[in-house]
This record gives sequence, C-alpha cells and structure tokens, in this order.
Amino acid sequence: MVDGWTPEVETIEFLYGLVRAIKPSLVLETRTWRGHTAVAIGRALKANGVGRLVTLDSDPFAVSAARQNVEDADLSAIVTILTGSSLEYQPSERIELLLLDSDLGLKEAEFRHFESNLGKNAAVVFHDTSAPDAIVRQGVARLDGEGLLKSVHLRTPRGLVLCQYTGRLGRQRIAGTPQTELDEYSAARRQHEKATHRKMERRARELADKAIETVRLFLGARVSEVIGRIYQGIQRLLPVGSGSPLTLQGRSDDHQQNDQGQRASAQDT
Repeated sequence: MVDGWTPEVETIEFLYGLVRAIKPSLVLETRTWRGHTAVAIGRALKANGVGRLVTLDSDPFAVSAARQNVEDADLSAIVTILTGSSLEYQPSERIELLLLDSDLGLKEAEFRHFESNLGKNAAVVFHDTSAPDAIVRQGVARLDGEGLLKSVHLRTPRGLVLCQYTGRLGRQRIAGTPQTELDEYSAARRQHEKATHRKMERRARELADKAIETVRLFLGARVSEVIGRIYQGIQRLLPVGSGSPLTLQGRSDDHQQNDQGQRASAQDT
C-alpha cells in the first residue's frame, strides 16, 4: 500500500490489466488523490493506443500533487485532472469504465449521477467494499437488485466489486418479475453474503492458528538449539582426560562430591 488513501498496489495492478483488456475510450475516476491510480490507468491507455482518463477530486492540494505525478509520467495528454465535486460534473462522452473510489457514502449517488452517461455494457468498479464498509456493499446490492448492475465481489484487502452495467434491459427484467421472486432473490443474496463472511472469518482464524503454531515451533527449535550450545560449552570446560562426556546432572553430582570431600579433609586437619 502506498498510503492510507491510495488503493492497494494489487488493486492498481488489477485496474491496469482491466484497462488493457477492455480498451475503454473514456475512463472516469472519482477521487484522484495523489494520482497513483490515474498514472497506472494512463499508462494502460497509452499502451492501448486509444482512450483517455478524466479523474475528479475536490481537494486542490491532492490535485496539485496528482498533476505533478501525471506530468512526471508524461501522461498529461491522456489524463485530465479536474478539481470539483463529482456530483456536479457531467461528461460529454459515453463512459466505458467508471471507477468509484470517493467517500463511502457518495459512491451509490455517484453511480446514479453518471448512469445516463454510461455506455452499453460499461464496466463499473466500486472500491472499498470489504465487510466493514457496509454502506458501499448495501449500495451495490440495491443497484444490483434494481437490475442496473451484474456484480462480482472480489476479496481484495479493502474489497473490490467489478460490475457490468445492464441499463434499461435490467430494469425491464426486474419490472417483469413478481415481488415474491424479488424478495426471495434478495433473501438468498443476503444469506450468500453472510455465508461468505463466515467462511472468510473461519479462514482468517485458521491462518492465525497456523501462524501461531509456526511461531511456537520456531521458538521451540531455537530454545533447543540454545540449550544444546550451552551444553556444548559446558563440555568444553571439563578438564582434559576426564573421561566420557558428563550429563548436566552428572556434572552437578561430581561437584557436590568434590565439595563434600574438600569439607571432610578440612575437618580432619
């Protein structure tokens, strides 16, 4: 991870690969921050030989840093960074890839704001969709339930949802579905998400237990090694010609016998 606001390195690499694969003509990103994701997307667009990126941020200091990073990467002709609210921006072209990475509570509103500008079967990516960020997951579930999106949840460290925009066809499909089926679908989806969470928690506990056991084994091996070396050092301190190696207990007994003999000789004199 670059910093607390930039997406994970693996997520940035995934977005680079996604852009290379689908070759969008226009990518729109909300929240530029320092432009690390914008640089990766810009490089993918440059490699594609087609497409451009428009990225938005309301923080002028972040925009300034992002512009410098984009300029240093020689991507100013491909990447356009705008200062302002995402909910006030209206693109003039069809969006083929929409990356929503702004404040948690804004992402659903941003999707609805930009929906009329989405191209047919456009790709939509929601970042920060892990279990703690329930507000984003709930928003995606609502959009999915309305038939606007087909989504796949990816188990990245901070969560990522990759969606395909289904548009009016999705709405028509939902509109023609009886309410009982919609309720059953929503209940099944919630149950599936709960089961997935339990599976992830169980896997996390298993990994933690394995890590603890590995540490215990490692520490146990190190303790045995240290004791062995101490014992070897004691053996080297034994008088030359003292016979076979003594155990630690035997050495202690011999010392006690010598001490007793010395005390008896002192009493005789």
